[in-house]
Amino acid sequence: MEGPPFRVLFLSQRNSARSMIAEALANSIGHGGLAAFSAGVRPSSDIDPVAVELLEHAGVDVPAHPPRHVREFSTHDSVPLDFVITLTAADELALGDTKEGAFAIRLSDAFTEKKGLKIVDADGRTRMVNVWGKRSNWVDYSTDVDGEKVGVAMFDHPSNPHHPTYWHARDYGLFSLNPFGQNAFDPMQPVNITKLERGQKLTFRWSVVIHPGDAETAHIADLYKTYAAK
Repeated sequence: MEGPPFRVLFLSQRNSARSMIAEALANSIGHGGLAAFSAGVRPSSDIDPVAVELLEHAGVDVPAHPPRHVREFSTHDSVPLDFVITLTAADELALGDTKEGAFAIRLSDAFTEKKGLKIVDADGRTRMVNVWGKRSNWVDYSTDVDGEKVGVAMFDHPSNPHHPTYWHARDYGLFSLNPFGQNAFDPMQPVNITKLERGQKLTFRWSVVIHPGDAETAHIADLYKTYAAK
C-alpha cells in the first residue's frame, strides 16, 4: 500500500484480551498498510494470559504495552484514526434519503454550544445553525474540558460515494455525517436513493482526529489535505 498506513483503534471494556488480539493481528497481517492500536474504557492492569497464549501459538507478536485507557489517544501525541467501512448487499438493497447519521460519535455534555462548543467546517461556517445540513470535507468540534481546550474532527475522504458528505452536526454532543441524505437536508435537492444489486459493495473511508486546541491551532485543514492524498 502506498502512502501512510491506515490507523485503526480497537476499543473494548478492559483492553486485556479481544482488543489486544485484534491490534496484534491487524499489525501482523497489515504488512505495513495498517497501524493498529487498542484501548479500553476501564483498562485492566495486565493482558489476559489466554490472549498471550493464543497470539504466541499463532506466531504473532504480543503488544508490548499494557492495557491502556482511551484517554491516551486524546493527548498531544495522538494520531488520526482511519475507518474503512464496506457495505455488502445480501440482496437487492435501497438506502433511503434520511438525515440520521450513518457514521457518528456521541460526545460528553461539555460539547454543547451553551457550554462553549465551537463547531466549524472546511468552508469556514460556524455554529450548528450554519453547519447542519451542509456539505463539506470536514467538521470540527472543540470546547473546554476540565480547563483544557480539546477537539474532535471528522474527515470525509474524497473517494467516498456522494462526497462531500452532508453533516448531521448537533450542538448537544451528537457529531455525525450522512452521505445518503440529500433532500432530507436540503428540500431543494431531489430525493437520493442509493441502490445496490445483490453482492454489490459500497466502501466508505472516514477519519477521526482527537486533538488539543481548536481547529485552527490543531491545523485540521492541513491534516485533511494529508488524509485526502492517501
